[in-house]
Amino acid sequence: PNQPNVFYIGAVNGGVWKSDDYGRTWNPIFDQQPTQSIGAIAVAPSNPNIVYVASGEGLQRPDLSVGDGIYKSTDAG
Repeated sequence: PNQPNVFYIGAVNGGVWKSDDYGRTWNPIFDQQPTQSIGAIAVAPSNPNIVYVASGEGLQRPDLSVGDGIYKSTDAG
């Protein structure tokens, strides 16, 4: 919210990426986690360093993992 240059993107079949240059370049920030299926991402309005990632996909498909909870980062990813 307070960092217009920072973007996060998640995919149901491929992890989370972060850009801090208005989307010109992207870096993976979730590769070390046991699940890669991402359902939602939220940044805390009170602190842009707190990022929540909800794992799992609402549609039960054999090619996607069901997820295993909500992850929290306190260092912006």
